[in-house]
Amino acid sequence: MATALDTSHNLASERSSIESTYELTKYLEYQLKEIKDIYLTYLGPPFNEKDFSPPRPNSTALSLPIAATRLDLWHGLENQARLAQNQKAYSVLLAAVRELARSTLCPSLKTSLLHFCTGLDGLLGSISALMTTLGYGLPPPSSADLASITGELQGTSLLSPSLTPLLASSSSSPSSSSSSSSLLSVRPTMNDFARKVEGFWILRELQSWLWRSAKDFNRLKKRLRG
Repeated sequence: MATALDTSHNLASERSSIESTYELTKYLEYQLKEIKDIYLTYLGPPFNEKDFSPPRPNSTALSLPIAATRLDLWHGLENQARLAQNQKAYSVLLAAVRELARSTLCPSLKTSLLHFCTGLDGLLGSISALMTTLGYGLPPPSSADLASITGELQGTSLLSPSLTPLLASSSSSPSSSSSSSSLLSVRPTMNDFARKVEGFWILRELQSWLWRSAKDFNRLKKRLRG
């Protein structure tokens, strides 16, 4: 009887943890919509035009994980792999948005981006805590995390301070091996338009991940009910 009660309590606790992580994801998704609109206005034409969608850069110093994946692969993900993909993705995305904020010249927008980073950091912490609760090991820190920490210790920005960011482009899926891990490196100076395109894609990929994560956490809840 005691074992059954303990199991029931653990399942309820796990479901509650997933639910709170889901709610935070939806809140950040709502917040990002407002920030993205302001950021695109900051970038100016043609980025603030409704139907403008520049091609994703295929050459960059920072690689973002791609949220899109085949439906059959997504359905087949085990719980641990599903959470690990989210944890790795937000580790890289958090570093990217921090650099985006540092390279933004508009004070109010910079403040909004940094405030959003606080929420994103909270989401990353919730995912890590959930993995620990379920008995899963955490993925090793990505090189983007290490580069971000190094930049903070040195008091320097990983992005050009002149305008916007370095983006992330990756030809591999979130389930790729460590060979596709995010990298930050020195590269030739980009023109302003290219930097704007990368800033545009950082926020777009983040938006895609928040949308996907909400579905990931819902799927986890359904599996735990079983």
